[in-house]
Amino acid sequence: MSLPKLTPTYHKDTYPSISSTNPSLTQAGKTILITGGGGGLGFEIARSFAKASASRIIVVGRRAGFLDEALVNLRKEFQGNTTEFIAHQADIASDASITSLWEFLHSQNILVHVLVLNAAHFYPYAPDTLSMNKKDLMEAFDINLGGNFLMSVNFDKQTLRPTGLKLHLVNISTAGVHMHPSPNQNPYAHFEGCIYGVIGKDCR
Repeated sequence: MSLPKLTPTYHKDTYPSISSTNPSLTQAGKTILITGGGGGLGFEIARSFAKASASRIIVVGRRAGFLDEALVNLRKEFQGNTTEFIAHQADIASDASITSLWEFLHSQNILVHVLVLNAAHFYPYAPDTLSMNKKDLMEAFDINLGGNFLMSVNFDKQTLRPTGLKLHLVNISTAGVHMHPSPNQNPYAHFEGCIYGVIGKDCR
């Protein structure tokens, strides 16, 4: 069975108009914060922003060792680059951890220009939707919607933000928000739809 397609062409690599090395897309002078930035897609996003000459890239995640390894690899790959790499342990499942993260950034006089919401909670899984445990379901809801909402609020309300300065929020999502190939798909897609419904219109 073939899955429905949102667009006629799916790209698996960049092309000139969206390349990180395109001068019109330079991130020079910008500070980027990426949640879930220690590995996988988050790590590759960090690499792309480094190629775009971002001044500072902050990778955030739950596991300190994982972040430290990412930091070593980024600094090694971009050792000739002027980009500053910072790793900070934080968990979007914890309101206190999120608050502490933004307090730390403020104490270091760091203004974040681009926030990439990449961290997510993909559970629960169940053979069918009605077999899910409510406690697990609500935990995932609180993380994917509540945690990312609180990150967005702190990003928007940064004390160091000059009046009128435009910030950029990037929410890493899934095509499953727009189509439902399976009646019992993981609820992650629905949570992503909630995020757009809550903050999407304010981020245009």
